[in-house]
Amino acid sequence: MIDVTSNAASLLKQKILQSCFEAGIGYRLAFARKENGDQSIILQLDQVREGDAVLDLEGLKIFVDSDSLSQAAGGEIDYINDAASFIYQGSGS
Repeated sequence: MIDVTSNAASLLKQKILQSCFEAGIGYRLAFARKENGDQSIILQLDQVREGDAVLDLEGLKIFVDSDSLSQAAGGEIDYINDAASFIYQGSGS
């Protein structure tokens, strides 16, 4: 078995993220409507596209298209452990 220290694991994770960002890969934020009409967010790995706003938030690259950017303005992405999901709170919700 091989062990890794927390310090080494943290540094390796940072290097992986940095490599992804340098290759144009980050997280895409978009909004979708559920069947019941509630709004949900889509947050997934993707490549930057022409016309995207590229946001650097807490060291993460977040790609947002112009339609979603207007909905996202002034909001916040959070993660709820109990629901095991990301949520969006703010003016666009």
